[in-house]
Amino acid sequence: MSDSAVEEADLAAILRSGLAHHGAGRLDDAYACYASVLERDPLNPDALHLAGAVRLSQGATGEGVARIWEAVGQLPVFPQAWNSLGLGLKAQGRLEPAIACLERAVEQAPEDAPLLCNLGGALWDAGRTGEATDALRRACALAPDMVEAQVALGRVALALGQGGEALACYNAALALQPGRLETLAGLGAALLLAGDPVAAEAMLRRAGAAAPDDPGIGTDLGRALQAQGRVDEAIAAFGAVLARLPDHLPARLHLGFALQARGEALAALDCFRAAVAAAPALPPAQMALAVALAGQGLWPEALASFDAAAALRPDDPAAHMGRASALQMLERRAEAAEACRAALALQPGLAEAHASLGVILQELGELEAAVASHRQALTLRPDLVDERCSLSHALRDLGALDEAAAQARIAVSQRPGKGFAHASLGFALLAQGHVDEAEASLRMAASLPAEGPEQRTSAGMIRLLLGDLPGGFADYEARWLRPSMAANPIRSAGPAWDGGQIAGRSILVYCEQGLGDSIQFLRFVPEVAARGGRVLLAVQPELAALAASVPGVAQICPLDQGVPAFDLHCPLVGLPLALGTTLDTLPAETPYLTVPANRLAAWADRLRPAPAPAGLGLFRRQGADRSRYLRVGLAWSGSRDHGNDRNRSLPLHRLAGVLAAPGCTFHVVQKDVREADMRALGQIEGLVDPRGLVGDLADTAAIMQQLDLVISVDTAPAHLAGALGRPVWVLLPAVPDWRWLLRRADSPWYPSARLFRQKQAGDWDGVLAEVAAALAELASARL
Repeated sequence: MSDSAVEEADLAAILRSGLAHHGAGRLDDAYACYASVLERDPLNPDALHLAGAVRLSQGATGEGVARIWEAVGQLPVFPQAWNSLGLGLKAQGRLEPAIACLERAVEQAPEDAPLLCNLGGALWDAGRTGEATDALRRACALAPDMVEAQVALGRVALALGQGGEALACYNAALALQPGRLETLAGLGAALLLAGDPVAAEAMLRRAGAAAPDDPGIGTDLGRALQAQGRVDEAIAAFGAVLARLPDHLPARLHLGFALQARGEALAALDCFRAAVAAAPALPPAQMALAVALAGQGLWPEALASFDAAAALRPDDPAAHMGRASALQMLERRAEAAEACRAALALQPGLAEAHASLGVILQELGELEAAVASHRQALTLRPDLVDERCSLSHALRDLGALDEAAAQARIAVSQRPGKGFAHASLGFALLAQGHVDEAEASLRMAASLPAEGPEQRTSAGMIRLLLGDLPGGFADYEARWLRPSMAANPIRSAGPAWDGGQIAGRSILVYCEQGLGDSIQFLRFVPEVAARGGRVLLAVQPELAALAASVPGVAQICPLDQGVPAFDLHCPLVGLPLALGTTLDTLPAETPYLTVPANRLAAWADRLRPAPAPAGLGLFRRQGADRSRYLRVGLAWSGSRDHGNDRNRSLPLHRLAGVLAAPGCTFHVVQKDVREADMRALGQIEGLVDPRGLVGDLADTAAIMQQLDLVISVDTAPAHLAGALGRPVWVLLPAVPDWRWLLRRADSPWYPSARLFRQKQAGDWDGVLAEVAAALAELASARL
């Protein structure tokens, strides 16, 4: 044998000795053997690789990686070395170079299951889910008896929510190695995912017996108990984990979920806050906190957490849908619509996103687009009854009355016990002019339990529309759960008055809705004062001067000037509930507002039928003496921000027939005139527009006192005329606001009112023809 052959045999023997030490865990002895070889053969690829592998095992990853790079430099086709190099780079956190090395190893040894298993693990860590799953499946197919591959694939399937595959993998691993802890724990989690919490509990208890302090096993056991409805035991299991490891986030999160299930919402919220404080970059923690905050109506905070979750997981449709809900509740509707679209870009078939988008578009007045979204949602999920009701409402607003009713009937047939469905049908029938059928449906809706605060608020308005003031106002209190209402600072500044003893105490009675509502409910203030309360009345600045005339007001407080200290508070709209008012006991005496004498005198002079003083130039008058003409105030449109403005307001040109009535002069009594109407206003001969001299509602009231009649759509001037006891004709859509009730041509709220109702939704021509005829008859009697 030659000297070189002897040398080679000697080195091989030293390597075998090193491998024996290596396999026995005697790493220092193994490294000494490999170093001995390298002293005699510095470029020996096997020795370089094995020496590097020892260093990796000892934690000296830099030296280990450097050695293995030398090995593959000497022998490029060396799959085991490429594998070791990949694992070393992965240990350094250099995932992409690690994956490249592991892929090189698999290219060189495509049938090697352990190499595929290592590659799958690295791909998974890099978030390359599909490739990781493929690699691990190949490893299991090549070596079905390789426990590590089965467990690795089971772990991945579990994380992906693929319960069937996870069960198969862990069961295979358990058959190969029955006592392996990771297999027992993984199988328990897989059984839980597959919907078998009883079997999961049994498996997790086996795992827990082997590792009683393992936090993952303890947390999964708690989840299995909760899934069986054993919430108290689940809470105890999570608590045991947290007693050992207070910072264990999965246990903290699941404790929060269990507390929610037990009805302890605030304690759950504390858990989620703690989880987010510990790990603000953990998407499930942010989502759990966001949902809990939303459940408490804390929408600004909820939005912040949904925003954080969406930033952390921009590919998660649920985070975008959470943002949409929060933005909608905060009345940031355009942003809410964009959040829905973001969710749909990720998951086009998400019916709930189409449904939410439809509702938001409806609120934005984009009815055609809303209908399209509602239809898409129902194509995907025909069982969404709320969505069908929303489609009915949008179709009604569009004037598609027959289909609106048809969709509502389907909703009723799908959920006969759902009040919202009967309400939708009632409003659709009302829009069609079928008042008797509509009332029957609305009464059915009012008799059924409401689902959530919004539907309870709507149920309250239905009861009010039907004349049930006590029940209606009680349900209407649910409006305070809306974020825009709950944020009212007055409500948190002191106790609310519920109608109890008030003598000798101050009460802040305040407006929380529009001007018309404030005017309507001022009638209740004298009764509060009569019960001994010192009434501090907080109203809109433009109403302050007039509201000061209400009997019993101790102090008027324009809202733009803040409010004084008080003992109790009650919103104006809440007074009928606190006072126990019914339709029969409604205080309907008018006037209950008095115009200041100086305003009356000033406007009596300004509106005197004689020609206007030289230089005033405000009013255009015909030369004839009109002292016997009927003076008529007109209000044809209200605020665009009103939720039903599309149906209640009119363009001025639609009143041409009314304005043509002989023997009448007309006066503008609304505050704002829209741009399109301004052009028409300038073309109407004899129409007086005094708005340039109107400072507040006391001026408008003074004008009305000079008039014989006010004709108004359902907006503040109608209420003002009624509160002053002036004759007022109110023009109402087919589906009126609750305060105008059904069928009646009169109003229990305003004895001086006459109501003109649409016979069918959108039929203003019929209403205006009736008004024009009645006006002509009234004017002719005057002449």
